[in-house]
Amino acid sequence: MKKFCITVSAIAFMLIGSLAISAVFNQSELSTQAAQVNNDSASVEALQEEIAQLRALLQELTTSFAGNQNQQSSTPAISSQSAREIAIENASGGEVRDIMLFTDNGVLTFEVDVRNGETRYMVYVNATSGTFIRMNTYTDTVTAVQPVPVAQPQTYVQPAYQGNSRQGRSERPANPAISADRAIEIANEELSRRGISGATLRKHYMDWERGQWVWEVEFRNGRTEYEIYINVDTGEIVKFEQDWD
Repeated sequence: MKKFCITVSAIAFMLIGSLAISAVFNQSELSTQAAQVNNDSASVEALQEEIAQLRALLQELTTSFAGNQNQQSSTPAISSQSAREIAIENASGGEVRDIMLFTDNGVLTFEVDVRNGETRYMVYVNATSGTFIRMNTYTDTVTAVQPVPVAQPQTYVQPAYQGNSRQGRSERPANPAISADRAIEIANEELSRRGISGATLRKHYMDWERGQWVWEVEFRNGRTEYEIYINVDTGEIVKFEQDWD
């Protein structure tokens, strides 16, 4: 019985010792982690301070560079008269019509418009160094405008009547009651009544149609042809035809 108690006590002592050692090691590990965290925090703060200093330096350099660029891009080093002379020299003479100062891809440039005869030169000169950059050439070509021929209405001349070749046809009237001009007016009125516009008079002549003398008036609009037959005595429309080519 005594031996058993000793054994139990030894086991309890061992357990207590193990717990104590574990606690010591845990405490040491926590202390190490805490120190590492403190060191990391210090490093982060130092790094953030260095980044802030770099940003301030970069901002200062950017502002200074922009100021120099603006000053350089807005103030030419050569006069406009010098730019004119350089442009005329490269254009082999001529007269300056216009000059303009502008910035081309960050380069302050004079654009000089020079006219030499029928040729126009656009000369570009560096406004800072006075060097020639490039030149564009344009030639004024005047093309004579050819008049567009206007189609004139064809007046058909009826051949002299050689006798009545058709049975029952009367003599061709020399002075019909309806003149040719009046027949054209009646034909135009008929086209308007039918809602037809844009037709052009092609020809008109007197002919025998349906047992009577008529004025045959022909109009054309594109590929469409209109033929209107008008009685020479009464002005009555005898027939209206519409054909397509």
